[in-house]
Amino acid sequence: MVNVTLGRMWNVAIIGGGIAGLAAAYRVEKAAEAAGRPISWCLIEGSPRCGGKIVSERLGPFLVEGGPDAVIPQKPWALSLMRDLGLEDRLLSSNDTDRQTYVFSNGRLIPLPSDMTLMAPGARDILSSPLFSWPGKMRLLAERWIPARQRRSENDDESVADFFRRRLGQEGLERLAGPLLGHIYMADVERMSLNATYPKLRMAELEAGSLTAAKAQLLTGSRAKKRPLFWSLRGGMRELADALVARLPPEALLTGHRVRNLDPVRGGYQLTLDDGSTHSAENVVLAVPSFVAAELMEPVDAELAARFAAIRYVSLATLSLGFQREDIGRQLDGFGYFALKERGEQRTVLASTWTSTKFDHRTDEDHVLVRLFLGEPGSDEMLAEDDELIANALREVSEVLQTRAAPVMKRLHRWPRGYPQYEVGHRERVAAIESGMPPGLVVAGSPYHGVGLPDCIHSAEKATATILERLGLPPLHGCGRVDGAAVAC
Repeated sequence: MVNVTLGRMWNVAIIGGGIAGLAAAYRVEKAAEAAGRPISWCLIEGSPRCGGKIVSERLGPFLVEGGPDAVIPQKPWALSLMRDLGLEDRLLSSNDTDRQTYVFSNGRLIPLPSDMTLMAPGARDILSSPLFSWPGKMRLLAERWIPARQRRSENDDESVADFFRRRLGQEGLERLAGPLLGHIYMADVERMSLNATYPKLRMAELEAGSLTAAKAQLLTGSRAKKRPLFWSLRGGMRELADALVARLPPEALLTGHRVRNLDPVRGGYQLTLDDGSTHSAENVVLAVPSFVAAELMEPVDAELAARFAAIRYVSLATLSLGFQREDIGRQLDGFGYFALKERGEQRTVLASTWTSTKFDHRTDEDHVLVRLFLGEPGSDEMLAEDDELIANALREVSEVLQTRAAPVMKRLHRWPRGYPQYEVGHRERVAAIESGMPPGLVVAGSPYHGVGLPDCIHSAEKATATILERLGLPPLHGCGRVDGAAVAC
């Protein structure tokens, strides 16, 4: 269904070949097939391969993920896409019998409360946990009587830190909510927008009066079957990117080229690539980091470019380590841990996933695989050089896992400026970007409505729906099915 000739007018140009760009391309191609009419389109990706942060590598007996390693069922768009691509028999659920998560504090691993629904632990978990002091426990138990802050406006926002400081107290913020929720977004919770990251918590407070009351209502009314906490693919998340690429015409994927300039012209936009060639497109999907979008938008709309540039990014690295099972002194009886940074303490490891416990098929029975997240939540500072970074991380993880020998495998993945920061007011910034986009230009990807794979896929599907409507194509009816229910795009 594709008719692509370089140097001519495309109906759609997709800039960026990460998961959002690939999902957008897949929807365009599928819509063309459903409508029985060709759409000339091209996906332009600066690196030699598509997939972005999705990196799965087989290193000896180890299957290493450099980027995302799983998706969650509560956001169904990734699972729906996997099934639509024929990957259902490749789906792999997490080993939820070992789903315990720990906090590493003052030289020991402390189990997180078993039920963290709405970040409101039960009274028994609070009272028995050594994670909190007795004054801290009393403050956590008092959450149900803390009055809700009333909404001041529709756009009323606050930081995640302010919300949990108000609801759980300072200790509940520092030892529970902050490290747990901040790690997911790699963000400083003092700057992190509650509305953009955890809006359901604010709604729970408003509607029920407290998180504890909202949790009680939720558990009372719940009839849903218990689902796995995470889903992955047997061969790693790279199978998703590979399946998308396999369903797209090779001649439509222009890898190893970057768009240097995007200029408005009559009937659309002119794209100038790094090889000096120019091409035109009626419609453009910007599936790139917002700082790249800012550069491209400068000749189109300088004010809009400044809004893109206002979304801050931070850097992170992941370090995967493979050990002989006999060289680990501690049983890996959980999904991993978050590290609490005590006052004045220097830490390289933010958190660790015990990968070979979390999922099967990640190594053989003689080895274990762990992955470390290295950096500083919300920090713009670049990380140390590789050797120093790995040495610091090994020293810290050896203390936690009681290692008896060096790892037999080490693999470091760096993601400079890899994680957008959803800071207070983020939803309003994104709304201003989306409402200000000129005709034929749409955005997709992690800077806007969620950083996980499902969110990126969903944003691509919504962006593509706008383009298809502009091309006069009927919308595709749904984006597949999950647990027997249709999933809306």
